[in-house]
Amino acid sequence: EITVTQRDIDRVTTIDREVVPLMLRMVEGLDQFVELDVPFLIEERRNRVSNLRSLMQRADASPAEKFRRVLEAYQIENEYGRTIEGSRGVVSTADGRQITVDFLRVGRVALYYKTLDDAQIARWSKTGKQWEEIDSDFVSPIKKALSIAREQAAPDLLLLPIDAPEAAQ
Repeated sequence: EITVTQRDIDRVTTIDREVVPLMLRMVEGLDQFVELDVPFLIEERRNRVSNLRSLMQRADASPAEKFRRVLEAYQIENEYGRTIEGSRGVVSTADGRQITVDFLRVGRVALYYKTLDDAQIARWSKTGKQWEEIDSDFVSPIKKALSIAREQAAPDLLLLPIDAPEAAQ
């Protein structure tokens, strides 16, 4: 029994040495993913990565707790891809003004905003990494989508402009 216990202890030490570098790579990968993704809830997501980095440096946190928190962050990011969300926020215009808008996030596929007076709507261009104004014909579908996201309307088919998928490399 002593031999089996000693072998198990040695295995735990080996696993601990292998898991920590894996977790560090996972946190780095998560950071890159957040920075390259559609910029929704960007401060919250950056803070989550920053908190994970701090946790990885703490000696008083167990490897199990660190791993649990890393997996939890991945689960949260995964969930963003399966949900639709409407929120209110502020956008900076090209001329430096700050305008209050309603944001619409459709999974990881698209991010839109519309001004409160419905005078302007735009979508986030993944290729251009900036907001692009879109045709005012999409005001009604975006308002409908916001109602669905806020659970004020039943789920329905949405007709919105999106970027075409790109070939993976």
